[in-house]
Amino acid sequence: MAGALLTDLRSALSSPEELLEFLTRLLTEHGYLIVFLGAALDFCLPSSGDLVMLAGGWLANSTGDIHLIYVILIGALGAAVCDSTMYWTGRIGGYAFVNRLFRSRLLRRFLKPRHLRRVEKWFYLHGGKTVLFGRFTPGMRAAMPLSAGLSKMLYPRFLAFDLLAISLWAVSMGSIGFLFGEYWEVIITALQSYGRAVALLAAALVVALLIYRRQRRR
Repeated sequence: MAGALLTDLRSALSSPEELLEFLTRLLTEHGYLIVFLGAALDFCLPSSGDLVMLAGGWLANSTGDIHLIYVILIGALGAAVCDSTMYWTGRIGGYAFVNRLFRSRLLRRFLKPRHLRRVEKWFYLHGGKTVLFGRFTPGMRAAMPLSAGLSKMLYPRFLAFDLLAISLWAVSMGSIGFLFGEYWEVIITALQSYGRAVALLAAALVVALLIYRRQRRR
C-alpha cells in the first residue's frame, strides 16, 4: 500500500495536472484526514500544507464532496499541532536533542543547524514578526517554530503570533483553491517562486525597520 502510494506520488510530481489528480483522489477517498496530515507534515514535506489546502479548496468548489470551512479549520488545526510540536521539541530538547535529530538524512535535507542558529538571532529582536513571516515562506516554515523553542521565546507569545499566521494562511490558501483552482497550473508555478519572493520581502522589511530605528536613535 505504502509502496504504491509512493509510486503514485513520484508520478504525480511530473506535472501540475497529475499532482492535482493525485491530491483530489486522496481527498475524495480519505477526506479531511489528508488535509490534517498535509498541514501537520509540512515540517518534513515542504509545501504539503499549501498543496492540500489549495486542492481541498478546489474540491470543495468543483464537487462539494468536502466543505471549504472544514478544509480551513482542519488545515489550521494540523498546522497548529505541527508548529507547537516543533516549538516544544526545540524548547525542551535544546540543541543537544536537535543535533541528534539532524543525524537523520531526511531531516538534513530540509533543515540545517547553521540555518537554525541564524534564524534564532532574529527572535531576540523580531520574534513575533519572524513567526508571522515564516508561516508564509515554505523554506522557512519548519525552522521558525523550532528556532522559537530553541531561543526560549515565551510560548503564549509564540502561540499568539503563530495562530494569527496560521489563520491568515489557512483562509488565504483554502480560498485561493476554492476561487481559482481551475488555474491550478498557474497557481503551482507561482507557488514555486513565491517562497523566494516572500523571503526577500521579509528581509527587505527587516532591513528597513533596522535603518528606521537607527535613524530615530540619532
